[in-house]
Amino acid sequence: MKKSIFILITLALISFSCNNQWKNIYEKESKAASDIRADDFVYWSTLDGMIKDKFPKEVAEYILTNGNSFFVGKCPICRPTENAIADYIKKAPDSNSTNLSAEIIQSIKGENKTEAQKSFSQILYRYSQEQFASLNLDDENKKRLQRELEADRKQGMGAKSQSFGTFCPSCDGACGIKQE
Repeated sequence: MKKSIFILITLALISFSCNNQWKNIYEKESKAASDIRADDFVYWSTLDGMIKDKFPKEVAEYILTNGNSFFVGKCPICRPTENAIADYIKKAPDSNSTNLSAEIIQSIKGENKTEAQKSFSQILYRYSQEQFASLNLDDENKKRLQRELEADRKQGMGAKSQSFGTFCPSCDGACGIKQE
């Protein structure tokens, strides 16, 4: 009898865990929003946005596979963006629906590198704006976080090769610079 109850409880916990697959990865550290660091902000804004958008796994995999077109090697903003995408791929359920337009998906996977970067940057821009709004930071902490992001962007842009392009999608998206 005790063994049966134990098995039922274990199965219930496993089922709950599977149904809440994002729970462990999605629960942010217990720090106050005012303490959030730039790299954590970038990671969580990217992951949160991808979850909400039901970002297509094959597009996420395409971005990582073609990272030289989307990420600057030594950029402190690109790294957490890549990490969030990699974690999303590991945990995301397969889905036939997405909140992204077919046009933006085609642009990311298209032959035109500049247009692919712009599309990716537009997505990351939206994610960062949504994250800023959800944090409800006071003006002092919002300015602090924006200064950290700008400093990281400056470092990343300094590491960017000329062949990469004129901007970094992750940096511009995180810093609220909208590519049109």
